[in-house]
Amino acid sequence: MKVVLTALVALSLAGPVQAADFTPFAGEGAGITNGDLPLRYEQYKDNAFYTEEYSFSFHPVKKPPFTIRIGVSNLGRGKGAAFVHGSILKSGKGRKASRIRFKVEETASAGAWKQTTEPFSLTVGKVRLGGTTERFDLQIETDEITANLEIRPLVPAWRPGTGRVEMAPGEGFEVMVWARAEVMGSIRRKGEKKKVLTAVKGYAMVTRVLNTMSPGLQPRRWINFKSVKKDHTLLFQAFLP
Repeated sequence: MKVVLTALVALSLAGPVQAADFTPFAGEGAGITNGDLPLRYEQYKDNAFYTEEYSFSFHPVKKPPFTIRIGVSNLGRGKGAAFVHGSILKSGKGRKASRIRFKVEETASAGAWKQTTEPFSLTVGKVRLGGTTERFDLQIETDEITANLEIRPLVPAWRPGTGRVEMAPGEGFEVMVWARAEVMGSIRRKGEKKKVLTAVKGYAMVTRVLNTMSPGLQPRRWINFKSVKKDHTLLFQAFLP
């Protein structure tokens, strides 16, 4: 039997100016249900600093790791715009093998992306995320590749306390983490009979973050370290308000 070790650490240090308003992970924690999965855009659509996203960190066995982010933001791309950002790195064989990067980029203005709540699904362009607390399905299509990935958490979703840090009244961030998951699926290159990165199998970490902080309250320093290996997952985060 394989032993899976999962360590999660979240630290924060409050400065004297903000100590009165700063509230890290207050309250008692509660279980995460399928009702918690949809993005809460309707609740925060009038918040100028709202950004919310899922981040998938994939670590296939004997293949380069890659990350896919999918979410919605009122910043930068226009109010209520959705985005997908990531890349998949193909490693060749031999000492002089070339490294090819397949970009995964999608944007959609407010009203052009779709979300359902029962069951949860989020569609941005040709990228679709859906599932439950026990299984996510991620489908990706670009001009170069198609991918179908199944992510099954090996440990329950976790959040410290309520999962929310209040930097000031109404401003802060929320976090949920599926620290240990297994990923299975395939990634194929279009226009070629030979499959690329086929039979993807390995481990993953899934992070869900909702941010409503104005630029002036963003942490001055933020340390983020994670390691996903065959026998362990480690996530360490520390920030200084």
